[in-house]
Amino acid sequence: MDKAKSLSALSMGYAEGWKALEETMGNFVFLLVIVISVLVLPLFGRDPAVKMEEIVRSSRYGKRQLDRARITAAYLTATVLYVCSMAVWFVIVMLPFGFDGMEQPIQSNVRTFFSLYNITYMQQFLWNLFRGYVVLVFMVSLALFVTILLRNILASASVIATFMVMLVICNQIYVYPVNHWFTNFMPVRMIDFWHFYVGNELYRICGFSISCMSWSIVVSLTLSVLFLAGSLIVLHANRKKGLP
Repeated sequence: MDKAKSLSALSMGYAEGWKALEETMGNFVFLLVIVISVLVLPLFGRDPAVKMEEIVRSSRYGKRQLDRARITAAYLTATVLYVCSMAVWFVIVMLPFGFDGMEQPIQSNVRTFFSLYNITYMQQFLWNLFRGYVVLVFMVSLALFVTILLRNILASASVIATFMVMLVICNQIYVYPVNHWFTNFMPVRMIDFWHFYVGNELYRICGFSISCMSWSIVVSLTLSVLFLAGSLIVLHANRKKGLP
């Protein structure tokens, strides 16, 4: 609120490229996250037509090293694909309009006119870029956990698809308790970037007021760590049981 009060004058200028960028960024990140999550599924999902996994994992050190290599590959591959895809998409969207206007406040856009965040279009883009990456980490962690638990590509894909459809439905039907305590930390709601800037939603945590923009990132990353820890526990249990 103090930063919002400091905005005594609203500067207006050409920033059509940045407006177009923010307008379409959520949809592109959503599509990108879905595609990358699908690419991660085969890392631990088992295909009945391929019998090489049992041979590789039957060696003395094959199980532990292979599991670590697959988990590392999942996050590294997702990161590289995300960065490269966003860079290409950024250039494609911005080239027709130019790069002018990055220093303009987001209040110069009609959709964020009532936002309390005194930030520029460039800062908004970086926030959205980071939030999209947090969503990607969450989805990769969830995909790894589901595929390690079920050990089947088709079953894992069905669970992920059902989960995403449920989140899309929840995002379309506004119910404050559900959004406030659940969907704000889930992928679909998190990449619906607009509501973070105009909703001005707060959480009271241990007597402190924390913005939804910051708290949703903290909770999502915490859930990602829990999914990863769960994956490691399941893999360790499977090795103890001698499962492939």
